[in-house]
Amino acid sequence: MKQITQKHLTFLKEAAEAFEGNDRWETYTNEEKDLIALRYGVDRDCIKVIELGDEVAFFAQMISSSTTPRQSVHDFYLEMERQLQANDHRGGWENRSIEALAAGITKNFGKLWKCRSHEEFRRRCANIANFTMMMYENDRREEAERK
Repeated sequence: MKQITQKHLTFLKEAAEAFEGNDRWETYTNEEKDLIALRYGVDRDCIKVIELGDEVAFFAQMISSSTTPRQSVHDFYLEMERQLQANDHRGGWENRSIEALAAGITKNFGKLWKCRSHEEFRRRCANIANFTMMMYENDRREEAERK
C-alpha cells in the first residue's frame, strides 16, 4: 500500500459524491486518469481507491448502502437461515423433486394454523419460504445446466 495523501482523500470525497449521485456506478476515475475508485462491499457502501494499479486504501462504509434490505426482510432471512442450519443433517435439496419440496410447503402450511406460540408460527413461515427458495434454486440450476 502507498501512503495516503491529501490528493487521495480529496478524490475519495469526489468519488463518494459521484457514487451517491448514481447508485448504478461501480467505478469512478479522476480527470487525470491516475486514480480509480471502486464501489465495494456487500452493501456497496465501501470505496477502494487505486493509484496506477496499486491499492491506496479501503474506506469502509463511506456512502449510504443501496442494498440494505428492510428490517423485516433481514429478520425473516435470519430465521430462514436458522431453519436451514437446523436441518443441515438432512442433506441438500439439489436432488429433491418439485413434488417433494411442494409437499414440505403443504405440510408446514397445514401446521401453521395449529401453532401454539409465535415462535413456532414464525418457524413454520420460514420453513415454507425455505421450501419455496429450494424450488426456485433447483429450477435456476436446471436452467443453467441446460445452457
